[in-house]
Amino acid sequence: THERSSSKRGTCIDNIFTNCTDNITHSGTIQDIGINHSPIFSLSYLNLNQTKSKPPAQTQFYSFSKENVDSLVDELAQQRQNLLGPNPEIPDFSAFLNTYQEAVDKTCKLSKPKTTKRNTINNPWIT
Repeated sequence: THERSSSKRGTCIDNIFTNCTDNITHSGTIQDIGINHSPIFSLSYLNLNQTKSKPPAQTQFYSFSKENVDSLVDELAQQRQNLLGPNPEIPDFSAFLNTYQEAVDKTCKLSKPKTTKRNTINNPWIT
């Protein structure tokens, strides 16, 4: 929680330092510079001399490209009745899940899985 000097209530600010907190030795805020938001800092132990193993390739089974997601939305719109189940008054989660999975498989599943170097280690902030 960050506390502003101009107000008495704290605010929550989402700060992302790193995707690996194991090496952080100290972190905090700098309080005495007289501005509304206190700067944050993080000190990390980085053993730069260690040899890194190559991260394993990842197998990709689905492609969530814009074109595929647009097709998924269209497919779900066509299957709207099946998503709700036979009685819309009583939702059938199993029917929903099955219809949704079939639509994802139909529109986004790759015909042949592919391997990629992209993973959480070398591309951690892909959203």
